[in-house]
Amino acid sequence: MLSKQQPTTVRFINCLATLTPGQFSGWLELHNSKGQKWQLYFLGSRLIWAEGSVQPWRRWRRHLSKFCPQIAPDNLKLRKGDECVFWQYHVLVILLKRKLITIEQAIAIINSTLIEVLFDLIQQDYQDSLEIKAVASELAGSFPNPLTNLSLYKALEYLKPKWDSWCKAQLENYSPNLTLVLKQPEKLEQLTSPVVYRKLKLAASQELTLRDLAVYLKQDLLKLTTVIKAYVAQGIFELVEGSDRSPITPANIAEVKTELQSNPTANLQPLKTANNRKNGGRRPVIACVDDCPIVGKIMEKILSKNGCEYLGIYETVRAIPTLLEKQPDLIFLDLVMPIANGYEICTQLRRVSQFQDTPIVILSAKDGIVDRVRARFAGCSDFINKPVDEAKVLKAIEKHLEKEETSTVLQVAEEFMAAAS
Repeated sequence: MLSKQQPTTVRFINCLATLTPGQFSGWLELHNSKGQKWQLYFLGSRLIWAEGSVQPWRRWRRHLSKFCPQIAPDNLKLRKGDECVFWQYHVLVILLKRKLITIEQAIAIINSTLIEVLFDLIQQDYQDSLEIKAVASELAGSFPNPLTNLSLYKALEYLKPKWDSWCKAQLENYSPNLTLVLKQPEKLEQLTSPVVYRKLKLAASQELTLRDLAVYLKQDLLKLTTVIKAYVAQGIFELVEGSDRSPITPANIAEVKTELQSNPTANLQPLKTANNRKNGGRRPVIACVDDCPIVGKIMEKILSKNGCEYLGIYETVRAIPTLLEKQPDLIFLDLVMPIANGYEICTQLRRVSQFQDTPIVILSAKDGIVDRVRARFAGCSDFINKPVDEAKVLKAIEKHLEKEETSTVLQVAEEFMAAAS
């Protein structure tokens, strides 16, 4: 048990340092009164890995999404002989050896994992005394050539101001692992713009935790939680304890039976593009309005194989009703079509609130300056020449979905802060 006399972070880190003297190699096992368990792994008294808490798979997905967007977490599988407690660390080593990630990315994930787990433990210690047991063990074989190591006092230097700021904002009892639940969508819709409302409603439907939401919105966790707290006070949102997002956890990793093949990239391949949106893995919906079926088939092939959901519209009279129903993330729009051309459809879409910020990319065989200027005046976001080229299509998607997300993040942040003031 920890004594409650010193400030939480100092007391906690000092306790760990006492239990890991000299060249301690092994792990500390920590328990709370709810039966939750954490493990901190040490080699030569320096922290090299951490596991546990209630959401290890969420944390793994979040860090991959943040630091290695080219990797699809659901594609990562272990062969049966590679099962181990610290399987996430093991996967990072494999990805690094196969040059699917860089050493900088691996270190970023490991350090972020260590800091998150230590923060959670400090908060647990604040709320409920922890029991700690030190287990000396030879870990060199389990962690050959550790990718990084963290001094406990370096951790204290980093964590203390973060925890102090968390307490100053009166968030001691707000775990970053709490899940966001939308309770009053009508009230949220009244307080925010259509774009922000749609994004927040979607985020709530994905059962994102506060940490997930901070990564999704690219916002500082403390500021975001402070503003969410204001929404909670108004009854718009509720924060609840959520479950992990995947059945693949240390408890049942032995059930994973798919074996790694001899191919260096088999079963551990990154996505072809980074188009998977950072909102719980939902595929972006990309629409293509073009009266030519051949163009539609080409676009469908390009988008489907690159992790996008394709929406093909071949009749201009059905374009706007279908787009309103499906609400795509990005629209490719042919310029020359019967009944209504691309200029007219783009102008009509921009008059609808739901599409004021949706990227619209014109597809056309015409490449004159007049056509480009007219398209801009109609409200298009970009212009791609036909014939359709895969590289140009993917470049447009990456460019405009990232631009849309960044714009929305800024808008969400501004409206959140306005609500909190």
